[in-house]
Amino acid sequence: MLERPVKAWVAAVGVVVGLGVGVGLGMVLAPRGEVAAPVMAASPLPPGAPAQQVPAAPVLLDERAIGDWRYGCTEVEGDRRCSIMQRLSSSENGATVFVWRISQTGDGRLSSLWQTPNGVALGRGMAFEFGGPRPITIPYQTCGGNNCQAVATLAPDLVAALSTATAITATVFSESGQGLTLPLSTTGLADGIAALQPQGPRVDAAPPADEAPAAPGESEATP
Repeated sequence: MLERPVKAWVAAVGVVVGLGVGVGLGMVLAPRGEVAAPVMAASPLPPGAPAQQVPAAPVLLDERAIGDWRYGCTEVEGDRRCSIMQRLSSSENGATVFVWRISQTGDGRLSSLWQTPNGVALGRGMAFEFGGPRPITIPYQTCGGNNCQAVATLAPDLVAALSTATAITATVFSESGQGLTLPLSTTGLADGIAALQPQGPRVDAAPPADEAPAAPGESEATP
C-alpha cells in the first residue's frame, strides 16, 4: 500500500474525510476517527418459516507488499479474488484522499476502482493520465457516505500500457471547477499486475496491512 502525503484536499474540494478500506471483499471499516455502526440483531422468524441463509464471510488468504502497492487475496465459498491497491493521504491531517485498486473480475479480466472524498464535480469525471496519446475520462458511478467511486473494467491494451507506464496521474475536480492532480506511484505496478494475471508470479511476503480487494467493476476503460 502506498500512503504518501499529498497537497491538502481542503483547498481543492472541501472537507477532508477518511475513506473506509475493507478487510476482505466488500467489507468496509469506519473512516479514521469514526465509530462503525453497530450490527443490528435479525428479527425472529415466524414459526415454520425456513431459516435464512447467512452469506459466507470472506477469508483473507494472502497479503503482501509489491513496491508501493498492497497485494491481497480473499476467498468466498471457493471463489478466490486478488487485488492490488495504493492510497494517498493528506499532508495536513493524514486523512485518506485517494484510493486506487486493481482487482480480478473472476473471468480473467481486471477491473479498477478509484475512490475520492465527496465534493467532486460528478459531471466532469476523473481525468486519468498514464503516458498514452491523451488522458481518459473515468465517470463516477456512485457517491454516498464519505466517498465517490469510479469503476471500470480495464481493456487488455490499457492493462499493457499501465504495466509499462513510468508516470501516472489522476485529476479530480471540485464542484467549483478547480482541479487537483494527484501523482500515483508506478513502483511495483507492473509486478502487481503480473501477479493478478492467470498464472501470475508469486512475490515475497511482507508484513500484512488492513486493506484488501474491492468488488469488480462494470464499464470498460481503454487508452
